[in-house]
Amino acid sequence: MEILIHGTKDGYKILFKTTEFPKVFSIGELRLEGVENNRATVGSDFFSISFSHNGCIISKGICVWDEVRRAIGNIIFSIYIPNGKQLIGSEVKTLLDELCGKYVFEFITDGNISNKQEDWSLFESIANQYALQTNSSDDIENYQLGKGEAAYIYYQDEIELLKYLDKPYQREYSAFKQVFLVDNKFNKKEENPLNVIRHDMSGNLTGKKVLENMPFKLNYESKNGVKIEVYVNGNLAKINSNIKPNDDVEIIWSKPYCKTENSPKEKLKDSINNFDLDRIGNKVSVKNKDLNPIIYPFELNYPNINIHKNDEIDLYFNGNIRKVENNTLNITEEELQNKCHVKAKKGNLTSAVKEIRINSDKTIELVLKEPKLVKFVIHDEFEYPKYNCTIQIKNKHIQPVNGEVLFEGDEISKEWNVRISNSGYDHIDYPCLPENVKDDIHLTLHKKQNSQQKPIEQTIIKTETPWYKETRNILWFLMGLVIIASSYSIYFFEFKEESTVYPIENSNYTNGIELKKEKLDEIKKDCNKSNKETEKSLFEKLWPFEANENGNQENNNQNCNGIENAIAIREAINLGNIDILKGMKYSDEQSVFKEAIIRIQKENIKLISDTLRLNKVSDLNLNEVADRIDKALKELMRDSTNKEAIKKETITQIPDEPTEKSTPINQPKVKKESKPVETKQENVNKNNFEKEFYKLIKKEDVKQIEFENLYKNYKIKPNVDTEMLTCLKELATNKKTFGKFKNIAIVDIIAINNLEKLNKCLKK
Repeated sequence: MEILIHGTKDGYKILFKTTEFPKVFSIGELRLEGVENNRATVGSDFFSISFSHNGCIISKGICVWDEVRRAIGNIIFSIYIPNGKQLIGSEVKTLLDELCGKYVFEFITDGNISNKQEDWSLFESIANQYALQTNSSDDIENYQLGKGEAAYIYYQDEIELLKYLDKPYQREYSAFKQVFLVDNKFNKKEENPLNVIRHDMSGNLTGKKVLENMPFKLNYESKNGVKIEVYVNGNLAKINSNIKPNDDVEIIWSKPYCKTENSPKEKLKDSINNFDLDRIGNKVSVKNKDLNPIIYPFELNYPNINIHKNDEIDLYFNGNIRKVENNTLNITEEELQNKCHVKAKKGNLTSAVKEIRINSDKTIELVLKEPKLVKFVIHDEFEYPKYNCTIQIKNKHIQPVNGEVLFEGDEISKEWNVRISNSGYDHIDYPCLPENVKDDIHLTLHKKQNSQQKPIEQTIIKTETPWYKETRNILWFLMGLVIIASSYSIYFFEFKEESTVYPIENSNYTNGIELKKEKLDEIKKDCNKSNKETEKSLFEKLWPFEANENGNQENNNQNCNGIENAIAIREAINLGNIDILKGMKYSDEQSVFKEAIIRIQKENIKLISDTLRLNKVSDLNLNEVADRIDKALKELMRDSTNKEAIKKETITQIPDEPTEKSTPINQPKVKKESKPVETKQENVNKNNFEKEFYKLIKKEDVKQIEFENLYKNYKIKPNVDTEMLTCLKELATNKKTFGKFKNIAIVDIIAINNLEKLNKCLKK
């Protein structure tokens, strides 16, 4: 602890100072000039508070009689408390009392101070018994030494004095060199120490009620996304900063998409509506507020119907019914950050879906009409239906589903551009006015010119001039016969051969892995058409020169057989007929699928058949179907392995009971303790219930009544799995849950061996 002892001893001087005591401290001559040498003040004491550039100095002084000078003087004991350190008020007073008391006892007699030599180690040892505590950084204040003459405060009692010593950093002190704390018992008395020490006579701070303006620690906590900002005397204040009751405060509450609120600028002591004061703990907390969202009102208008009070019009906002008051829809600014859609319904009348944005017109017109359903039926050039087309309508909120488009409200009277597209075909742009549509709209897609699959070219035969018109002479007749014979020879040997050739790309397709039904039907149609063209006419049968078309006909028959084989493979896949697939012929490109079929054992044929039949595999190629088969077989193998492991674990857990034959002859038999009958029965209930539950789960075409019967049977029995019983009750009584169960794929049903997997399948 750093201390300083100074005063008047044969003139003012510093008597003792520790090395770290601030050098900047200079209290000056405290003796009041022109004071009468009245011994009435001898023995009167006082305290003082002053500041250095990096801490505060607290002192205690006592009035004495300087025998050498034959005049009133004083001696003062000071301690230094740097910023970031503290010593509570009671310890400050105790330390200063001990220093002052020790000096009076040792070196002052009847109030007289003499030139007796002091032993300052006594005072240093007293100071070293007190240790400063560390303050948090938020409590550090830094005041400079004031320039004004000393001020003073009269304290009423020791309790009030301790409060002043406990909180020395007060803004009211910063303008003065120091502030004297004088006992009120000396007020207006002859022995008042202020009568003999220099000070500002008008600097009475007693009426300022400094203690009532003690600082509070600021605290606030943002909740529900509300941001809080506190300004003290115009400056932004942080948490744990000091605020005094007389400080000007202002609070701002803000939140995105909400109205900002400001408190009035007023004294902290007057702002009780916005702060909670804890005077015991010296804390002040900001009250939280729930801010109102910024709302944009939109007026609703129904131009084609008359609105009456009893009309019930449901307004749908983003798919949910939104309450409307006074025909006004209120939408928050936060909602308008994303797309907002509004739609109205009244009975069988509906409006079109309207999109709303922040800058939209504040009047929304919703035309209520009966909806109009328009269906688009798409074919290709060969009149085959196309199911996987993409149908898009510009500026339409809800796009078509399965070729069906629902037009609502004022959409019905507008013309829409409908675009139909499919891979490998030129798209179609079709203008559609819904109110004029009476039947389904049939449209035809055409192959793109650069498509790999080209239509079969047909040879056109030009007809020659009839021979009977040239009858003028026999020469011309014979020449005509020669020309006709030559033409038919060319037809049979060249053109006829070309028209019966089966396209090579179709042959590649039937030996590939795609085998889509629509494509196979198209190829078969071309094949039948080609066969029909190769039949001989009567003239051809009578013609003596037979064209060599056996090679072409043989090649055509072979390719047609290939299309029949490919169609049979696809039909067997879609029907899940494994036996037929095992007997089919496959090309090298189809070897992956062939090997997958071969891997199917006899006991797994029904499972794989159900997997193919119940799952949509018609759009999958052969390799993708093979992957489905392999996954189903792996699930079966994993399930079988788990069951075998459980079986082995059960067997290993059954202890070997010694038989009666193994009991030694000379040792009496120990009677076994039998388990309670009901415990054994309860275990039977548990095992039987679990077994019957999973048996129902894996049963083909199970009915909901079967789940009901199982639930009624076990809900009254003890020691059954409650979680499993709850799941059974849901399947037995809830049609929606049972419907979800019926939609689970066969391959997933087979893999279910615990409740976690079952619940996961029901949530898909």
